Amino acid sequence: MNHHKAICGLCYLKIQKGQPVYYFPRLHAIHPLADIKGVLHVACLKGIDTQRNVAQLLADTYESMLYQSKQHTQLIMRDGNIILGHCIHEDSIEFYNFEDFCQFSISMTIVITLKDIKKDTSILINKGMSHLHVGSEGALVIEDLVSTARYELTSFNLLRLCGLIKILKESRKN
Repeated sequence: MNHHKAICGLCYLKIQKGQPVYYFPRLHAIHPLADIKGVLHVACLKGIDTQRNVAQLLADTYESMLYQSKQHTQLIMRDGNIILGHCIHEDSIEFYNFEDFCQFSISMTIVITLKDIKKDTSILINKGMSHLHVGSEGALVIEDLVSTARYELTSFNLLRLCGLIKILKESRKN
């Protein structure tokens, strides 16, 4: 989808090229968030999160969906409102970050071989379509190489990522 021609479903302003967006999933009509639709500015979604509890409700929905999944992506774990799933056919880890409203994947070959992710480095994610930059203070930023959008992960930093990767590696040993 060419999202830079889209209108945000929350503020009704045009989505400019390079702005972080979230493609809101279609939800069942009885879901509490069913009225939210389309492509949204991440800032707009974060703006309604407190009153609508968007992050937790989406995380609950995805956790349930991945828990029941037997074919595409299976639930690995949940940490707050971040869900990790194993994408079987691509052999990658899917990070559904509902705290920062973004999603990214890292191939298992990269996850397994990562000994330590260092500050001031970057790795290719999303099948080479994005960079995950690690800042000097451990802050994470995803740079989408196609849309040029930059997703600053305010709730998900290097320490948290390393902790999740450590748990992943230990669970694969067992």
